[in-house]
Amino acid sequence: MEQLKLTDLEINKTKPHNSNRLIVSFLRGGKPCPSIELTSKSARKAAEHQLLTKDLEHAISSIEFALSLYAERQPEDNNIVKYDKNNIDHLIKHNFILSSIITYGKCFATAKGRNARLPEQKLRKIIGDDLFAFHEQILNLRNNWVAHCGKSQMETAKTIFITDPLGEKAPEYICHTSFAAEISFEDLIIFCKLCKAVLNLNTSLQNEALSALNRELQKTDMHELLKSAKTKFFYHNEQLLDPQKNN
Repeated sequence: MEQLKLTDLEINKTKPHNSNRLIVSFLRGGKPCPSIELTSKSARKAAEHQLLTKDLEHAISSIEFALSLYAERQPEDNNIVKYDKNNIDHLIKHNFILSSIITYGKCFATAKGRNARLPEQKLRKIIGDDLFAFHEQILNLRNNWVAHCGKSQMETAKTIFITDPLGEKAPEYICHTSFAAEISFEDLIIFCKLCKAVLNLNTSLQNEALSALNRELQKTDMHELLKSAKTKFFYHNEQLLDPQKNN
């Protein structure tokens, strides 16, 4: 018998009134599918790799959208000079680039709680030294420019004491910043290539977890397992900033 595929299913999501919980049901032909949440280590690891897939696909989409906003390949120096925060295209491009850097960096964060990891040694072996060096640059941008207030070459602040060369006005001091609003078109192309390579690695690691899960299930009494089947699952148990907007 052919196995069910995700494309065979309709995923129904509802949210109770005044609740941040999301209720998810899986349907086929309009009928709810009796289902079991698998919670073994390999099952949790496979699910967490799907979170990484979600993040990497979001980063790729953000980069590709930012690339579409480049009217032409401009010299990198001009990116700082021409940026206008009141220009909606500039603002959108700037935020999509920052979003992609933050989201990519999230995939390599070391916060507790997740079983799924993307081993950087394995990544380096797959993508080579040059692309791995670019990966390290992106993480450095995330840590020292975009997400935290570290020191980077992407932004500078100076207090300047200025005198009037015409001699008409008294000297004054100003606090002035200069910053890079975006990374170059060429670097975005490389960044997109990097994200896709990391996505391939993540898929490979997820498949390893799924293979382990499959071996577990082969030893499981499915009839006994399905006695506890249900048709609704709860997601998002923690309070969100806006419980009206869940996915």
